Amino acid sequence: MEESDLYEQTDETYVYVKFLGEGSFGKVNLYRKLSDNSLIVWKEIALKRLEAKFRQEAFSEVEILSMLDHPNIISYYKHFIEDEILYIELEYAKAGTLAAKIKQKKNSNEIMDEQTVLWYMYQLTSAVDYIHDLGIMHRDIKTLNIFFMHSDLLKLGDFGIAKILDQKNAYLQTLVGTPFYLSPEIVEGKKYSYKSDIWALGCVVYEMMTLSRVFDATNQLKLALKISQCNINDIEADYSTELKDMIKIIFSKDPEQRPSAQEILQSCIFNSNSCQFREKIENLDSQSKKLLKNLSISTQVVSSKLSEVYTWGGGTRLPKRIDLFQRECAALSVSLGRSHFAVVTVEKELFTWSASQGGPSYGSYSKLGHGKNFGTTRIPKQVESLTGLFVEKVSCGEEMTCCLTHQGQVYTFGSNLYGCLGLGLDHELQVYTPTKIQFFEDNHLIVKSIACGDYHVIALTQDNRVFTWGCGEYGRLGHGDEDDQQQPKEIKFDFKYKFRQIYAGSDYSFLMTKEGRVLAFGNNEHNKLCLNEYTIGLKNPNSHVNIQENSLVFYQQLKPKLVKKFLSYKIAKICPGHDHTAFIDIYGRLFTFGSNNHGQLGLGDTKSRVGPNQVCGPLSGHFVTHAACGDTFSICSTSEKHIFSWGNRNDGRLGLDYGSSSSSGTVCLPKPIFGSLYLVSEMCSRNWNSVIIAEKELDSKLLKSVSYVDFMKDSSDKVSLKSESGENNECGDESTCQKRDFNMFDCYETNDDVPEWLKKDFEDADFIPIEALERSSSRQDILKEASSLEKKNPHEINNLEEAIKIIEQLKEENEKLKQENLELKEKKSSLNKST
Repeated sequence: MEESDLYEQTDETYVYVKFLGEGSFGKVNLYRKLSDNSLIVWKEIALKRLEAKFRQEAFSEVEILSMLDHPNIISYYKHFIEDEILYIELEYAKAGTLAAKIKQKKNSNEIMDEQTVLWYMYQLTSAVDYIHDLGIMHRDIKTLNIFFMHSDLLKLGDFGIAKILDQKNAYLQTLVGTPFYLSPEIVEGKKYSYKSDIWALGCVVYEMMTLSRVFDATNQLKLALKISQCNINDIEADYSTELKDMIKIIFSKDPEQRPSAQEILQSCIFNSNSCQFREKIENLDSQSKKLLKNLSISTQVVSSKLSEVYTWGGGTRLPKRIDLFQRECAALSVSLGRSHFAVVTVEKELFTWSASQGGPSYGSYSKLGHGKNFGTTRIPKQVESLTGLFVEKVSCGEEMTCCLTHQGQVYTFGSNLYGCLGLGLDHELQVYTPTKIQFFEDNHLIVKSIACGDYHVIALTQDNRVFTWGCGEYGRLGHGDEDDQQQPKEIKFDFKYKFRQIYAGSDYSFLMTKEGRVLAFGNNEHNKLCLNEYTIGLKNPNSHVNIQENSLVFYQQLKPKLVKKFLSYKIAKICPGHDHTAFIDIYGRLFTFGSNNHGQLGLGDTKSRVGPNQVCGPLSGHFVTHAACGDTFSICSTSEKHIFSWGNRNDGRLGLDYGSSSSSGTVCLPKPIFGSLYLVSEMCSRNWNSVIIAEKELDSKLLKSVSYVDFMKDSSDKVSLKSESGENNECGDESTCQKRDFNMFDCYETNDDVPEWLKKDFEDADFIPIEALERSSSRQDILKEASSLEKKNPHEINNLEEAIKIIEQLKEENEKLKQENLELKEKKSSLNKST
């Protein structure tokens, strides 16, 4: 195999979502990866503001992270550099920190039960045991650095001050870490090793059990004294003696008396739970594991996008923006039913609401999933019962909703007419909250795609099996009959197909293979399945096309049948509607077929067509990316950022404002809508409504992966590495972290050395009005004054006495300027009154 086959150059695009946090060396932002819509975290470190030794420390964090691969440690994916900013791509743990969980328990005055404490302790200890086995000391284990996935899988993070220990000298001496979790040997300035991490682990477990820190004090000296003396209060909560005894051993002042992480895992406190915990960790990790392809060389494209959701139809003539779905709540997937909308956000949360027209009066509000006692809403509301399940996709039926989670589980709610919820015979007609279809879990099936018709659902599993359920009329379920199915039933095929995607129209269905072939079944009225076969000939040179009697017409198709009309095309997307359908091929060409009584085929008239036709006219030369078919209209978007609509224009279906025009109610050719250019990432139409996700790219840049050595070669920094390393040696092997220790009570490092009293003076200083400054001094006066000051003191302020004098002078000048500004305002006010 050639090297080019192993290393494939690809472009990977990231879209900014939101700001997560900030430290003194950089900030943490959330991004969305467009290739799979996954959320990742970028730790961004501004290297140009750091001295060479701290830059090396940042790259050391990358080196350590790249060594780690454990289910209870935040995963590292890659790193790259742009404009002297180091970007570290990490796993996103959305469910918050252990500190937040403890605070929540404390606010509700609720003690954490022992089983939960043991579960969290086991996961944390497993992570610590893993890094210690690799010769790595974390040095900052605390509740703020312990994160959670929604599955309750614990993740240890922030290896910013971690250190790889030398086997010959496995001891450190530098004072680093968060004060409340420091061990006695660190506080006393002695050498320390892995057992200091064990001490910090004990502090975390103690905090879970008591909801308060082990040591707390009003100043640095008192805290250090308490830690040194090991004055630890007894745990009064109702926990087992074995667990309390383990905490006492962990808090031994002599590090040698403390157990190792491995000894804790093998202790009696986990005897009955260790196997169960291990299996649980493996199962949870297999569900959320994100594989990193090391042989893929990718160019990182960072994009800043404005993402918005627009709806129209149902009486709303012009596209209306839904303000909620922006930035961290930007939409990822959209769908709609007859009278309700559903949106999945980038953080995999589901929102639903009723349409402004026909919502409350038509059908039940159970399709919204907000519970029996909530009722309906015309404002998007999160489906709270799905919180933590990471919804990947949503699809709406006539009066029901179906959603797919990250774990491949299917939840349904709404009307259970014809058994379209797939929950079996023992469920009520209306289901008001999302309910999991147990069939897939019982049969160990993971669903990767879903699609809803009016009253039927199709599901495609990871092992390439297709299941359908709900209304079976016209053979839309593909089982060879018209029977309804109350729970998922597998479609049997004569040939072994490999399916890429599934689609559902109102009462018909499509399956698309990986080769771009299409299978269809269900209602073929108006030939919307494109299955009819005609023998065509001419009566005479002056006649029109004559369809002869031996044509083969299908009114319904009970089992999946290959659409032969498109065998010479490679189809990329299928867009089924109510009575017509649209196909998009890999070259961006749009084909339509089915009913054309309102010009919805986009062919320039309302004449019926016997087969598929390419939509040209205004779309000529355009590459169509998305399309959607409503009841009697169609919409599409192009790669050139245009959006078109055509068909029945009544009730705002086309998103075009015709006012009170009495002209024909049809638009037979694609007509552009929207006043500016939008790139559509997804669109959906149903009945008389449409919804789209429209994006505008505001900015983008390329990033590249760079090693520390390469960065130092290319850097414009003039600081000599040799002299820096010489300074490091004078401070010992751990001096690179000394800068973090100016203030023990700062959880994050700081470069701010301004005295607190001086900060107070600056904060209390009065604002100098610009208007007064301009009136009191001319430009020449200001320049002269600045020049004299420069001659008087060309260097920075050398002592505090001089700083105090300058502050007093500035205060006096400021008071004068304020007084002058008041006088000017009074003059201006009197002039206004006189005029």
